[in-house]
Amino acid sequence: MVANIRGYTPNYAFKLVNFDTPRWHTLEYANWTQLDGMLLQAGIPQIRGEWAYSTLYFVGDRVYDIVNGLLYRCLVEHTSAASGTFEADRLAHPTYWVVQTLGVPVFRGQWQVNTTYSLGEIVFINAYQYYLCTTSHKSTSTFDGTKWALVFDATAAVNSTNASATAAAGSASQAATSASNAATSATNAQASAVESAAQAQKLFGTSTSSNTIGLTAKTFITQADKYFNVGKFVMIRADLDPINNWMWGQVSSYVGTTLVVNSIVSNGAGTFVSWIIDVSGSRGAIGPQGIQGELGPPLVIKGTVPSAGALPPTGNTIGDMWIATDNGHLYVWDGTQWDDAGPLGTSTTTTADIPPSNPKDGDMWWESDSGIFWVYYDDGNTSQWVQAGGAAASINQNFVLKTGDTMTGMLTLAHPTSNTVIAMNTPVGVFGNYIAAQKGGVPRWNITPGSFDTEAGSNSGSSFVITRFADNGNNLGDALSINRATGATTLTGDLTISKSSASGIITINGAAIAGGGSGIGFQTGGAYKFGIGAHSAITGGGTSDDFIVYSYAVGAPSAIRVAHTTGNVNIGTVTASTSPTTGALTVAGGLGVGGAINAAGDLKIDKTTPTITLNKPAAGQNIDIIGQTAGANRWTVRLGDGTPETGGDAGSLFAIYRWNDAGTVAAGLLAANRINGNITIYSTSPSTSPTTGALTVAGGLGVGINLVVQPAGTVLNPFSGASVNVAFPAGNPGIAFRPVNDTSQWSAVFANAAGSTVGTINTNATATAYTTSSDAALKEDLKSFDAGNIIDNTKVYDFAWKSTKERAFGVIAQQAYEVYPQAVTHTEASKEKGAERDEWWGIDYSKYVPVLLQELKALRQRVAELEGRIIEKPSTTPRGRK
Repeated sequence: MVANIRGYTPNYAFKLVNFDTPRWHTLEYANWTQLDGMLLQAGIPQIRGEWAYSTLYFVGDRVYDIVNGLLYRCLVEHTSAASGTFEADRLAHPTYWVVQTLGVPVFRGQWQVNTTYSLGEIVFINAYQYYLCTTSHKSTSTFDGTKWALVFDATAAVNSTNASATAAAGSASQAATSASNAATSATNAQASAVESAAQAQKLFGTSTSSNTIGLTAKTFITQADKYFNVGKFVMIRADLDPINNWMWGQVSSYVGTTLVVNSIVSNGAGTFVSWIIDVSGSRGAIGPQGIQGELGPPLVIKGTVPSAGALPPTGNTIGDMWIATDNGHLYVWDGTQWDDAGPLGTSTTTTADIPPSNPKDGDMWWESDSGIFWVYYDDGNTSQWVQAGGAAASINQNFVLKTGDTMTGMLTLAHPTSNTVIAMNTPVGVFGNYIAAQKGGVPRWNITPGSFDTEAGSNSGSSFVITRFADNGNNLGDALSINRATGATTLTGDLTISKSSASGIITINGAAIAGGGSGIGFQTGGAYKFGIGAHSAITGGGTSDDFIVYSYAVGAPSAIRVAHTTGNVNIGTVTASTSPTTGALTVAGGLGVGGAINAAGDLKIDKTTPTITLNKPAAGQNIDIIGQTAGANRWTVRLGDGTPETGGDAGSLFAIYRWNDAGTVAAGLLAANRINGNITIYSTSPSTSPTTGALTVAGGLGVGINLVVQPAGTVLNPFSGASVNVAFPAGNPGIAFRPVNDTSQWSAVFANAAGSTVGTINTNATATAYTTSSDAALKEDLKSFDAGNIIDNTKVYDFAWKSTKERAFGVIAQQAYEVYPQAVTHTEASKEKGAERDEWWGIDYSKYVPVLLQELKALRQRVAELEGRIIEKPSTTPRGRK
């Protein structure tokens, strides 16, 4: 057998097979078996081979696409398609597979029970402890620590925060001056400690909203009561690939569970439906970019070994890592030897713009402004931060670094401790500072805080100017300029003042109006037309402090007068209104009134869609429209009562009330529920004719779903699925049919789905007839039959009903079904929502009448034969047909 082997490979001792000798394939099989085991031990997850048709795949399974050569990992347990390509199956089910990047651990989120995990995957438990899978397995109901290695534990940091909160509470307690205050402070301190622990949970959240990575506003549905305040910065990472697919941005809205984030920086591409959202710090100042050094080899966790003595002595690459299961230490190959990086569980992880102070070997730092991941290396001789992830090419890729760069995003300035300042400096001379606003590269506005005019002393020059530009970019002149020496402001256009602010008043002192007082006069061609001001010597009375708008037309009263003492407004004209645009006062838009309106005439709204809106400040109050007679209430329409609005459209019900002559509410007439629109009529008047009762309808009454009729005081559950339910007390009929006259009437007609009549209930002056379809036009294949078998095999009993103990004669439906199924009705039990019912068996005794007739005829025939007489058999052809 040795002659079949030419030698062995130097690193892994693979057999060099002589293929010219017999049974060489046995040795080659051994090579592949050895390679398969080594790949698994090296941390490369197990692979099920090529994707295949009609195959059951489990979560965590890996397969190859033979077309593109990529490796995919299963996310959802399923059976593959029976035909087509792997690519077509992935397109049809985009959530089933994800590309597996070799050598990169997969973050699976929070550990779950009954879930398949593979070597190299990462999970977290207890919110703060992150573990690396060291053995592929399917989880049970409890976390098995022998199959996981602790990567880092933030519990101590959270406990430290809680301890700080407890210590702060204790200091507050000691500062109390009385026993009572001390007890209260202690209670508050305990609550603060509990609250501090809870606050740590508010720093991150998750979301299943579908979003595409990019630099736009993104909306996520996440948990409520998180620290996602407006203005905060957050890091949003795709759960499937958080290293390569993420967004960083600022919160613009957070209401309930809806979070809106303006994405500022992003990495990766694609649409994802599972996200991890963490509170992040704001970016600091951008420092000068250094020279990019050559990237070292990647750090790869190869797998686990029983102890340090079992580490592979050869075939290693710088940066390879193994975990020793006996002590939990991480060992890193530096090119010549294995370095002990210490226990995985003792490392700390920091996210900040600058490295943490006093680091120790194995500590990790995520540089938030550059996206680089660092690991601290300290072997006792040398120590330094080593780049373990990210690339310098991506650092500051979305930021302006030098002169001439173009910013594509927003610019936010926020100094953490002092004023935020933008300083613009130009050389002395005819230079200016200005901010130019453009549209499509064409100037629109210039703001010049320091114009181009020369500073000649005495605070002259460098005025503040706002300049406007035409659509083609031509200068249209200065809209506003402020002289730096005098503060004088010049406007080249109109001035519109929308209001005077609470901290400043605009005072205009105009010319005195003839007749006394002061104000502003408005002229046309030098002649006064209107005046505004404080004035008294004008028709309409008042005091000299009243505000008026006055017309100078001869004999015209003051158009508007506002009383200084009361604020009442009087319109002096008495022009009648004949349309919405005529009268003493016309309002083109809406009119808001805080108090009551007393009108001597009618109130008319004349527009295309007239609307009257009645608004109550808060729930718990009524909105009423009241009809009166001589000042006494008669009817109230309540457009929202005082029922509290507790969510789910509850509260503020609609109601109509009637009042008696004494002016008190007689009773509620009608109520409507805002949740479902149900209407309740409170009248209990019985109906004795079509025009009497609590509700009368002159025309037809249409019911869309079902109708339930019950006597007052009776509460019975309607029969499931029935369109009409009638409950009636003993001794009274449930439904009564009474014709207008005693000629033959159809009291009830039964039709099939096509609308054809299949049965009736007929009445006349003395009797009721129950009929079913029997037209010869509806029948074919007419045959005689022997009814003897049905008669002989049908068992008839004298029995008692279980519910009433009343005795009766009859058959058992289940037994009759075996003999004569046409006479039996059987309904299966149903649990379908809205159609729930129990199993039911019934018998239609009318179906036995033709059987009995046939048997009676046979008996008469037999009797006639026995008596020596022959009775002619009737024809089977229906009368009237040949």
